Amino acid sequence: MGGVIFNGLKGAAASLLAVVCLWPTVTLNVSDHFAKQAQHGGPGAGLALDRALFWDSNNPLANRLRAERLMASEQFGAADVHLRRALQHNPADGFAAALLASLELQAGKVASADPLAEIANHLAPVHPPTQRQLGYYWLSRQQPEQGIAHLARSLLGGPRPYKDEMYSLFLRIAEDPNARGLLAPYAAEPPGWWERFFLHVTREAEDLDTVRALYSARRASETTPVSTQEQTWFIERLIREGEMPEAYLAWVNTLAPSELSGLGYVYDGGFELPPTHHGFAWVARPPQNRGIVITPARVPGMTGDAALRLDFRGDRQRFAHLYQRLFLAPGAYQVSGRVRPAGLEARRGLQWRLYCTQGGQVLLGESEPFVGEGDWREFSFEFEVPAGCSGQLLRLHSAGNREVDHELAGTIWFDDLFIEARS
Repeated sequence: MGGVIFNGLKGAAASLLAVVCLWPTVTLNVSDHFAKQAQHGGPGAGLALDRALFWDSNNPLANRLRAERLMASEQFGAADVHLRRALQHNPADGFAAALLASLELQAGKVASADPLAEIANHLAPVHPPTQRQLGYYWLSRQQPEQGIAHLARSLLGGPRPYKDEMYSLFLRIAEDPNARGLLAPYAAEPPGWWERFFLHVTREAEDLDTVRALYSARRASETTPVSTQEQTWFIERLIREGEMPEAYLAWVNTLAPSELSGLGYVYDGGFELPPTHHGFAWVARPPQNRGIVITPARVPGMTGDAALRLDFRGDRQRFAHLYQRLFLAPGAYQVSGRVRPAGLEARRGLQWRLYCTQGGQVLLGESEPFVGEGDWREFSFEFEVPAGCSGQLLRLHSAGNREVDHELAGTIWFDDLFIEARS
């Protein structure tokens, strides 16, 4: 009997010893679990952080997260304690080192702050939060080139809201004529984030000269030509500002030598080229999955190598998805072209309309509606550009005011579309 009791006590002691040995591992795992929950954010992040530190007060991630919260509420002394504890238990945490460098700098301890910043960069050279923190650090140290270099590196990763924050900061730099030269190296050899930044500038810059300066810097690059997207966004901003002569010239400068032959009052009126969807070229943007197809194609009776084919499958859809911006001086003009309806079924059909878009939204002229079946035939209509109308739009519309008027089915062709001045 005594042996049984002894064996039982021996087994219990072994189990207790196992629990005691495993307890540190259990607490560490539980603490890590809550620390990661806190790192993900959300409504329960604060409670998760408290639990992480309850299970292990030395958890390096939890201490760094606590320090970030304390810094945000300007409790810098307490934040310092947690950052040092985080680095004591994880010396490889570059973000913690960067945060501590900022605290040291704020306390005026430059001699210890700079080495911490260098260590942080060595530990986390591509970690976006660390690089962002280092960027702000060196900006505070009045070292703008080094600061911007870190901020630019941080843009290679990170979530969208953070990138928008950086784009806004870089925009403020670009808007300062004395500082925008700091962005010149990135315009000369644009990193992956540059296009999205330039889009941000074209949309948000208050002064058009800011957009012009960055675009000029990009055009000066000897290694990376300006992209089609950059060209499009720059020209669109010029058009929104009403700078039509500059917009037209900027667009002409984007054309390849083989495309210059299409220049005229209407560009590529013979539809020999696919629509490029920007500037003063044809834009064809039919809605997806609505059975509308717009494409240059070959057909008997065409001029040159192609005519424009439009196909409709019968959906009730107001059509206005083919257009071209124009840059015409004040005066009298005539639009001419050729059309071939190929079984186009509609109550009214399609018609060309020409509007003034700069200096007032005014309809200047329109063609007859086209519908039914027929051979190639010519059409024309006259219009006059008034003084003050610096930009126009030629657009193909489905004719009619009732919804049923915009139900089209079948095919129609256009070719030899041009505008000439009338004396």
